[in-house]
Amino acid sequence: MAAIYPGVPGGYLITQMRMSPKRQTFAARRAGFSIIELMTVIALLSVMLAMATPALLSSQKASVLTKAGNIAADLAMLCRQTALSKNVITALILVPKGDALTKQQATVLEYDLRNQAWKQNGGWVRFSESVVAQDNATDDGHATLQAIAPVPANFTNYTAFIFYPDGRMAGDPATNRKITITSGDAGTPAKNYYALVFNADTSAFRILRP
Repeated sequence: MAAIYPGVPGGYLITQMRMSPKRQTFAARRAGFSIIELMTVIALLSVMLAMATPALLSSQKASVLTKAGNIAADLAMLCRQTALSKNVITALILVPKGDALTKQQATVLEYDLRNQAWKQNGGWVRFSESVVAQDNATDDGHATLQAIAPVPANFTNYTAFIFYPDGRMAGDPATNRKITITSGDAGTPAKNYYALVFNADTSAFRILRP
């Protein structure tokens, strides 16, 4: 269709092209996605999500495990440094999960020479619910801890790592004490772990990761 517009200099002839109804319908159809195309995209996204989920979960578990291991390492370092610098006996206490506890927890005890009793150095530190800390020693330290001084009444089920001012640790010197932190139930093998291995003669420790 052609039309002459007076406002155009020289009165140029301008031609207007119009689509036929069939072409307009075809163009409208091609403007969007078909059902098959949408289903294909959704299927591809589902496959990608299924492949990425295990990696994300594994990364999250590793992060929780590392955080718990760092907490245990900080508490062990606090015990050792306090024993050496203040010339006192200290103890790292691990309390497992139980009926009353949904999370494993830990704290530090310091022997008060004046009152000849144990006092708590700071509050309780709670680990994530998915974390389990295990001790390799057959002697859980109860007898040694009680022999030094009576423990607080709320200390019943626990494992004790005792640090002396001369750098030694309580227990069999031939067996290096060890804390193994895993993401799972106690006693089950774990592919990922965070272990603290103590030298019984110096109370220094090293960290082991797979």
